[in-house]
Amino acid sequence: MRVGIAGVGRIGALHAENVVGLIGPDAVLVADADAGRATAVAEKLGTRAVSGVDELFTTGIDGLVIAVPTDAHAALVVRAVQAGIPVFCEKPIAPDI
Repeated sequence: MRVGIAGVGRIGALHAENVVGLIGPDAVLVADADAGRATAVAEKLGTRAVSGVDELFTTGIDGLVIAVPTDAHAALVVRAVQAGIPVFCEKPIAPDI
């Protein structure tokens, strides 16, 4: 199983740490709009950073954790579902109805 983590700010980094603890660092990929932050989190956890969220969708991930800013949640959830990728999305799902 390979899991992508989209967004590794405070909560995303915590989710990444938990996922690495469950399935191991070789099965986790992290991405963030701030490439330096993604690289730092990946190095700390012994996993790999990718160039961005778009790359997560080309790596054959089996699941996606979405921890990006709220206004990007809905679009990423829809994109993942359309790609057949199970999603865990940090709340709220969207900024409005």
